[in-house]
Amino acid sequence: MLAEAEIAKLAVRYGQAVDRLDAAALTALFAEDAVLEGPGWRYQGHAEIGAIIPIIAAHFAHCWHAVYDQAITVSGDTASGETYSTARHLLRGDDYQAHQVMSMTLRYRDQFRLIDGRWQYTRRSQLLDWMETATVQKLGDHIVAKQVA
Repeated sequence: MLAEAEIAKLAVRYGQAVDRLDAAALTALFAEDAVLEGPGWRYQGHAEIGAIIPIIAAHFAHCWHAVYDQAITVSGDTASGETYSTARHLLRGDDYQAHQVMSMTLRYRDQFRLIDGRWQYTRRSQLLDWMETATVQKLGDHIVAKQVA
């Protein structure tokens, strides 16, 4: 149970690292030779995985990740799992009227290994189940998203 709880925290820390644009925190979650991949992209090793942070910062004004259900199976010093998640990305624009929000419904198929007493990702494969886009509008001091038809 302790291993499962420690592994489950990795998904939350992954979202925090991306949302905070923290390359060091992100790469610390991965084994040195780990693979992070998704539809049409693949990064391997700390240098490549850390390099996604400037790419994210260039495309999105803000990111917000949430973690839902997780199923984790531990076998000695390795583990596998599936994580359900939502990632919301506010695209960059001249002002909030120009912004679009991309909401992605995701599943991650994960592989883990216990390395020097810490669980780390060895492979994180993102599966995009669907994506929704909404227009962001500013109403007074509040920002609201309206579904794009």
